[in-house]
Amino acid sequence: MNSNRRRVVITGVGPVSPVGVGRQAFWNGIREGRSGTVALTELPGGFPVETLRSRVAGRIPDALLPEDERRHTDRRSFLAELALDLALKDADLRSLHETRSALVLGNAVGAPIEVEAAFLRRERGELGAPSVAPPALLRQLSFHTVADELAARCGCEGLVLTVSTGCTASLDAISTAFDLVRTGVADVALAGSAEAPLTSMVFASFDVIGATTRRNDIPTAASRPFDRQRDGFVLAEGAALLVLEEREHARERGAPIYAEVTGFASSSNAYHMTQLAADGLSLAHCLRLALEDARLPPEAIDHVSAHGSSTPQNDLCETNAIKAVLGARSRAITVNSLKAMLGHALGASNALEVAACALSLRHQFHFPTINLDEPGPGCDLDYLAHAGRAAACGHLVKLSNGFSGIHSALVMAAV
Repeated sequence: MNSNRRRVVITGVGPVSPVGVGRQAFWNGIREGRSGTVALTELPGGFPVETLRSRVAGRIPDALLPEDERRHTDRRSFLAELALDLALKDADLRSLHETRSALVLGNAVGAPIEVEAAFLRRERGELGAPSVAPPALLRQLSFHTVADELAARCGCEGLVLTVSTGCTASLDAISTAFDLVRTGVADVALAGSAEAPLTSMVFASFDVIGATTRRNDIPTAASRPFDRQRDGFVLAEGAALLVLEEREHARERGAPIYAEVTGFASSSNAYHMTQLAADGLSLAHCLRLALEDARLPPEAIDHVSAHGSSTPQNDLCETNAIKAVLGARSRAITVNSLKAMLGHALGASNALEVAACALSLRHQFHFPTINLDEPGPGCDLDYLAHAGRAAACGHLVKLSNGFSGIHSALVMAAV
């Protein structure tokens, strides 16, 4: 392990979420415990919503988005560009040109809205021969397109990567960016994700494996991490970009500093494509590796930002993993889940959650886990049910689980 590792801080956040766009609006929304999940009333291409078993979504209201950009041809790119601009402005950076920089994006499902629309047009005979497919289709099929677009937009001339690890994608992207700065490859790195998965194809895919909620009667109460009545996640859209920067570089330019990133880990449970073992031991292994990388004992952790997807297996797995690693300390810390408010934006969820963690450390306040009326069996930690809390927090951990057995963990510290 390199003993001369550079210190890395977060100097800008650009959240685009169903409860707020931009740092202050986002923080106000999650601090207040506001729900961004709504009834699903329409889908691209006119697909009949009533045929879906899950008919709720975390959707960003048009009123929160710039009016002149709402008709952007690619919603994923639009959300990513907006998040980028917000993050750069928040970090007081105009451009990364002539800066030792890097950009790492996470993505789980590409651009399903545009791809699905093209196939629907083809099916309806509106495109004719395959040779006259929309010129933009190849671009939209590529997961890396948005990263290239953002690099051009901000003048990033260093390493540009796309990480596609499903639901852990943006946490893995942020961890990769962190390591690039820590090891001296870059002085500034942008990292995060944008997802726009609210299409019939994505909804139906999660429907058929029973991953999404069927609580359609009260949309704001559908996402219920750790609750006895949880029955699946709420599919959502969203984006967030973060600016990670070498600490002295940030200090020299007078940048705002929200939090420090101190360690990370990623591992596989080598178990199942979609299932998680209830004992949480595989996730516990990942958490231990992250603490080792951060050079912290378990007793140093004050808070855990959970993946908290509102599925029966995930929430129990996480609870048991936390108890396995932190032991008696797990009874003294707090745990929360942002997905209770925003739903699950797949690869972008963790970017929004890391932004929330950075702001929580900055304000020394942990947002609530809403909709937690009665904890489920085995879910017996302090999940900040219904009400947030001011609390001294030196170190926290952000956890994530993903399909194909991926676990990821990021350790952050107050500054």
